[in-house]
Amino acid sequence: MAQVEIELKTAEGSTVNGESYLEIKSDIRGCSGSIVAIQQEDTSEIDNEKLHPKTLSHCLYSQRGILCTLLSTVVFAVQGVVVSFLKDDLTSTEIVAIRLWLIFGITLPIVIARRIPIIATKKDMRFLILRSLLGTANLVLKYVAYQNMSVGDATAIFQATPAFTGIFARIFLKEPFRILEMSVVLLSAVGVVIVSQPAFLFPSNRSGVENSLKGIISALSTMILTSLIFVVMRAMGKQNIRPFQTVLYFTFIGGLLLSAFNMVSGIWTIPQCGMVRYSMVALGVIGFFGQALITYVFTVENAVIVSVLRTNEVIAAFLLEFLILGVAPSLFSGLGSALIIASSLLLSYKKILRNRSSTVSRNTCRNSFDEEDET
Repeated sequence: MAQVEIELKTAEGSTVNGESYLEIKSDIRGCSGSIVAIQQEDTSEIDNEKLHPKTLSHCLYSQRGILCTLLSTVVFAVQGVVVSFLKDDLTSTEIVAIRLWLIFGITLPIVIARRIPIIATKKDMRFLILRSLLGTANLVLKYVAYQNMSVGDATAIFQATPAFTGIFARIFLKEPFRILEMSVVLLSAVGVVIVSQPAFLFPSNRSGVENSLKGIISALSTMILTSLIFVVMRAMGKQNIRPFQTVLYFTFIGGLLLSAFNMVSGIWTIPQCGMVRYSMVALGVIGFFGQALITYVFTVENAVIVSVLRTNEVIAAFLLEFLILGVAPSLFSGLGSALIIASSLLLSYKKILRNRSSTVSRNTCRNSFDEEDET
């Protein structure tokens, strides 16, 4: 815009293709009316930025989506350690059911205290029920996969989620899926495969667990369901559905369904006293914070970015395993971890550059109109 202004100023008093300078300038003013209206809305924000330069807290807040996503990966990795501790005392469905009920017990008082409507509108109810059903089915299929194939193979398949998330987000939410997102997804997927070392690619490094057809189908179904959940949660964020309301419905419906499943299957037991019960309480608290974080993230961040950054959960899990159990990662694990970290840093850095260039463009556009008004 500034370049156009300079060229038109030099042409004042002359004609361009038979049109006078004033006519051309009038046309530019007319075409840019909508831009002026948008800039007027941002005037106070831009003036405030000039008077008060961005602080560290402001920068952190602007990147809250990325930071909360990374924090959630650590929370879920800690949760995985607790679940691993409980595997000899409780079945997977029992652990998940108790965890959901504990999270529900923490969420309900918060919802009441904040006067968040417990009964959602009909439009919101559809999203809440869909998210709860998908989440419950996802949990069941994930544990079926773990029970019928190696954990490494299952994890490798699960972490292909970002590719499907980008596709579904493009189809249902019309979100952009550029070359950068595609490249980062491929890079992170390669890193996760190297870290997981699936038996069908690294036969010499694995021994034992046969991958049954049931396990593979369950893992693939989990990957697709997780991608759909990410897209549904992103759509719920656009509908301004409150995160605590989402957590409340998911934990209630999921806990109810899994409790019924456990009772019908005859595997429902009372946790033993001592560390088992303490661990279950800790699991509920950790699960609450993790669920609240990931639900909030989808209200402020792009679905593809969230799903890609969540691959860092693999890194957090390896670090916790090394710090707590003293198990050092292998060379393949280090190489794959480096690729995952590189992809996340690339995506985060590119997002920061886009936000910065967007701010500069707004300031430049506004300054050009100010110069035009002064002339």
